Amino acid sequence: MSISQKQVGIDKIALALDASPLSIAVMDEAVIMAETFGAKLSIVCIKDETLSKLAKSSIARTVSPFSSCNQNLTMEFVDGMFQLQEQAARSALNYALSGHDIEAELIIKEGCVSNEIIEEGNSSDLLIMGWSGWQSANFYSSTHTFFGHKRLDFSSQSPAKLGSTVRRILDTSTKPVLIMRDRISDVSHISVIYDGSPEADKAIKMTAEKIRYITGLSLAAATGEINIILRPEDSKDEDAILKKCEDLLYPFNINAHYEVVERTKPLTKVLDILSKQAGDENKGLLVIGDGTKVFKEILKHPEAFGSLHYSLFVCK
Repeated sequence: MSISQKQVGIDKIALALDASPLSIAVMDEAVIMAETFGAKLSIVCIKDETLSKLAKSSIARTVSPFSSCNQNLTMEFVDGMFQLQEQAARSALNYALSGHDIEAELIIKEGCVSNEIIEEGNSSDLLIMGWSGWQSANFYSSTHTFFGHKRLDFSSQSPAKLGSTVRRILDTSTKPVLIMRDRISDVSHISVIYDGSPEADKAIKMTAEKIRYITGLSLAAATGEINIILRPEDSKDEDAILKKCEDLLYPFNINAHYEVVERTKPLTKVLDILSKQAGDENKGLLVIGDGTKVFKEILKHPEAFGSLHYSLFVCK
């Protein structure tokens, strides 16, 4: 086991899979990550109980992406859809596991999607999800990939706001959550929002101890610098939180680049900084504590990240 494997300390990874193109692409990455760190991978695929309940209503209708015609939503239709979802999940998992030596388990349940994912995530060291589910899929060009016929390309997925299920999970999960918009190995840099709060302290420590190894930015990497976005509550606090952040990073011998965000419209200012840091590639990882004000703003404005190809790591 390498030094990075020992320091990451992730023994179990949970993955949410809904068989959408983006979730299958994320599964490919999760398999590689689990193998790298010797972790067990638990894949949870949920049959949405809401659809079963709706099928019992006489007024529920289906909508086809190919036609303006619709029909009654029946249990027969829902059961058939669930069977296709499970078939796609199993086939894609078998494809993703090919050539990899890891312990993986596929869990198929029927229930409330967010609750079931949270339950599995809370029993793991890390929960991984795609940025959104079917709303980001290009159905017409992606159908043939559902059953694992080829490895999916993240860049083919349409930009989309954070999905509603993802937002609920981010808000209530008790374990760290990684929301992927791109291959984690392609992340060019890490940015951390720091406001001096205990939640922000945790984000800094987790970045130093775990996250930079997950992305491959280890101490041995020449590009081991991370970007710190300072957000003081008051201009008088700027020097104090800078010193506190430097003290947190000192034991890890990490180079950091610091930028201060203005207190007015903090989310807008943060997005501007992230866009400049990402450059033309626009591929980065934002690390944030779940209790910080900027994180709360992200949940309130899920469309804010639509133009940025950042993945999101929320520390709990």
